[in-house]
Amino acid sequence: MGTLVVGPAAVHRLPWKPALQILGVAVLITLVLVRYLLVEVVRVRGNTMAPAITDGDMVLVRHTRAPGRGDVVLLELGGQVVLRRVLGIPGDHIATVAGALQLNELPIPTRIAGVFGYREATAKGHREHRQHLVFEELEPGRFVGTLGDHVGAGRPWRLRLPPATVEPGSLYVTCDNRRECPDDERQGLVPAEAVVGVAQSIFWYGDTRLVAPPEGESPPLTAGPVTAPPSAPVRP
Repeated sequence: MGTLVVGPAAVHRLPWKPALQILGVAVLITLVLVRYLLVEVVRVRGNTMAPAITDGDMVLVRHTRAPGRGDVVLLELGGQVVLRRVLGIPGDHIATVAGALQLNELPIPTRIAGVFGYREATAKGHREHRQHLVFEELEPGRFVGTLGDHVGAGRPWRLRLPPATVEPGSLYVTCDNRRECPDDERQGLVPAEAVVGVAQSIFWYGDTRLVAPPEGESPPLTAGPVTAPPSAPVRP
């Protein structure tokens, strides 16, 4: 004999704890897929990629395309994850002569664009740096911003990079802030497989820039046209 139920139909409730667990797992899976298949946002520590990227910036990195000359790449190498600029792709030869950077036996055209200032955190607070802002024309009409020597330096500094020919499966990378770039395995020839992704844009700016560059002289994140680069060439 069955049970007779009189009244409105019973309401079936989904237990809230299992629902939250399912939602949490779905969010986690989505984040993992975004992290390894599409894009991620990385927070930058340090000023080795100034002037385009400085300490505290949040950069959007895309995982879905191979890097080209002038791109900023996220590298996972030597137990560390760093941002570096691609100077050479397979077939290129990189060298420095008397402090001037050469690509395929020709000096890279450079143009002085003033001074760039930024703050660096130290154990005693913040230290201010001002370095010469220089644009490099890696390809015709396509510039990237780099930093040279400190303004008013007592002992002139010259760029010295190890000469190399980029073989298939490799890239030649360095910092944009060459003066402050560490001399280690994350500068020069690196395996292309160490590239995690290519930086696309700055998602959020930190507060270490002292003064924003004038309009038309802002260093592009990746190699791109500059509105009005100064015409005075840098002499070796």
